Amino acid sequence: RLNKTLASRAPPLVGRFVPFIAVAVANMVNIPCMRSQELREGVIIQDEHGNKLGQSTVAARKAISTVTFSRICIAAPGMLLTPVLMEYLEKKNFMKELEK
Repeated sequence: RLNKTLASRAPPLVGRFVPFIAVAVANMVNIPCMRSQELREGVIIQDEHGNKLGQSTVAARKAISTVTFSRICIAAPGMLLTPVLMEYLEKKNFMKELEK
């Protein structure tokens, strides 16, 4: 019931962002799950010469957070700008003119 209420009150443009939200949430769940071993055991820290200095779970968390954020940013332009552009074109009747 709440879902239907929100869908009926929200502007149509909001519904077009649902795929982006789904991709963002999937990335936030999938990447840490796939890298859970690094979160538990840490990643190997090396100096500039390749000498092992130790393992760090802090570095693993930071790396996984950075990758997750960057994957969401990579998806953002196509998934956020396209709905805005289509909404604009529909208001200008651009699509109706192409059908003729």
